[in-house]
Amino acid sequence: GVLAVGSPPNAAAVSVSGGVLRLTANRSATPMDLAAITITGGAFDLSSNDAVLRNPSAAALNTITTLAQSFLASGGTAGVGSSAFLPFTQLALFPNAAAPGLAYYATLRGLPLSPTDLLLRSTYTGDTNLDGILDGMDLANLTRGLTLGLTGWRNGDLNYDGAVNATDVSLFTAAREWYRTNPQPLGSPTDLDAGGTS
Repeated sequence: GVLAVGSPPNAAAVSVSGGVLRLTANRSATPMDLAAITITGGAFDLSSNDAVLRNPSAAALNTITTLAQSFLASGGTAGVGSSAFLPFTQLALFPNAAAPGLAYYATLRGLPLSPTDLLLRSTYTGDTNLDGILDGMDLANLTRGLTLGLTGWRNGDLNYDGAVNATDVSLFTAAREWYRTNPQPLGSPTDLDAGGTS
């Protein structure tokens, strides 16, 4: 079944062993500040909410990436993700390290961030820098990822399969075409405060 939670719970960890834990869509809610996410069955659906996973290990990063891929593949019944609150929206997994000791972003809606954090942000498919719009910067990031063989959300791996390829280009193109005729920026330009570079 589905357990709907009216606002992001004030919890240090989320654990789901079956069914779907779904947050009520609230783009302006304070991001969840999490030490761990554990999914042994079912799904955690952030809807339009955001979260920060503090200092995940390499193994935890791999696990949550797999869970995000499962969410997309299952239509939201398994893994971790964000159900589409607008067309062409999904959960972005964004490691906040621009370089050792240097963060991309210093805060997310007032919540302090460190370079070791993982940002989980509900946004448009292809919003590689998390600014809530689809523009030339996102296309440039995807193009760089495709050309240099990079991976990760900020380089254009939009389906979390470990590569930036023609599938990601198709996903971005479809989202960008929709956005051009339905420009609806998500959030505020002040949601993310640049720490080093964005």
